[in-house]
Amino acid sequence: EGQNFDATGMIVKATYLDGTEKEITDYTIENGNELGKDVTEIEIKFGKFSAFVPVTVSENILVSIEVTTQPTKTEYVEGQKFDKTGMVVKATYLDGTENTITDYNISNTTLKADDEEIEVEFEGVKTSVKINVTKNKVEKIEITKLPNKTQYSVGEKFDATGMVVKAKYLDGTEKEITDYKITKTESLKIGDTTITIEYEGITSNIDITVKEIVYTVLEGENEKFIKNHDKDISVRINADVTLFQKVCIDGKEIDRSNYVVTSGSTIITLKQSYLNKLSIGSHTMKTIFTDGRVAYSTITVMEEDNDKNNVDKENTNIENNTNSTSSNPKTGDNIVTFVAMFIVSVLGIAITVKHKKTLR
Repeated sequence: EGQNFDATGMIVKATYLDGTEKEITDYTIENGNELGKDVTEIEIKFGKFSAFVPVTVSENILVSIEVTTQPTKTEYVEGQKFDKTGMVVKATYLDGTENTITDYNISNTTLKADDEEIEVEFEGVKTSVKINVTKNKVEKIEITKLPNKTQYSVGEKFDATGMVVKAKYLDGTEKEITDYKITKTESLKIGDTTITIEYEGITSNIDITVKEIVYTVLEGENEKFIKNHDKDISVRINADVTLFQKVCIDGKEIDRSNYVVTSGSTIITLKQSYLNKLSIGSHTMKTIFTDGRVAYSTITVMEEDNDKNNVDKENTNIENNTNSTSSNPKTGDNIVTFVAMFIVSVLGIAITVKHKKTLR
């Protein structure tokens, strides 16, 4: 249908009155163009004579369709719709003709993760175009509103109240989520600066601040120690002694053998043997308790004062000399004392002699 009659190979002869025959080629074909399916014969005309050639005209049916140019987009994320932009489809008919068609049908427009091709259909004839569909997954999560609380004290736990978290997907969609995971659920401590939020393997962080809770030092907050002179140093803190954990000097934990812990409330006594090993200068003592609280005090270590010790020795010598002088008079004083004693002795003898004479 729609084709023109093709006379190739056809032989036409004309018969004359004398019985002779002659092959002719200058005949005309009357109805040979764009044959309809209702045409059953072709009229061949020569002069006033006609002859007919029987023909069968079939309907010009569609044989095939083909995607001759792939669409611009072939990579998709689950949930997206197929985009035919750029795609060219041609139809081939029984008569060999081809036409570019645009009124074809597409089998599915919203894509699923297991889709590998898109079916294209036109007048019952089908073809397909290859595509790749990735499962729609979370590309990133974003904390669009911070929690009400971001500053904590040691021992507190993270509180997500007020926080808003959104998940953004590969297909460009986003939604608010509440079934995320908080990776840190235990009590907060010094050094904790971030909280990690996780959802389907994707994470995001929140900055937080954790502050120490400090106990009051009741006694010994600022102590001084003179090397090789002073004794132990004690620090009393208003904390339950059962909560005591450890002592650090200048950021380093010291061995338990270097101090004694007693109650009332908590008393830490640093031993003289340990204090003598500390360098000259100021040292920070940090007492740490199991409830996460701490107490700070300062110990200033000073060198032994030799000048002061020399003065003390001199004062001691002077005192000893004074005592010695009291018990041992000087040479001048001895002569006077001797003369006085001599006079007293002579007088004593004279009185005795006179007394004897009188008795006689």
